[in-house]
Amino acid sequence: FKNKNLYSIFGIGFLNGLLPCGLIYMALAGAMAASSILTGTLFMVFFGLGTLPVMMALPMISQWLKSKNKWRFNKLIPVFTIVFSLFLIARGANLGIPYLSPTTENPKACCSTSKCH
Repeated sequence: FKNKNLYSIFGIGFLNGLLPCGLIYMALAGAMAASSILTGTLFMVFFGLGTLPVMMALPMISQWLKSKNKWRFNKLIPVFTIVFSLFLIARGANLGIPYLSPTTENPKACCSTSKCH
């Protein structure tokens, strides 16, 4: 942390990937569920590229927020987390609400209705 050269920053970023993070674990689970090593690798590459803009913006945002505004931001984080969690639960609940929780049909599922083959 004391050295501010490129190798030190790269090493810290590389070691950062070893820290426990729920999003990374979910991405790893998605990559392991992929159909091949190539698609799993691409899944992780695109996950990394998707998180890169936020990871680059966080230092700038933290400098932008002054100490008097940080407490407001810290109070909003749990609210956003709860709202986003409820949104994800509604998405997975298959409620049939357009754009919020659309009904998904699994053609491979076996059922006893007349729709199934």
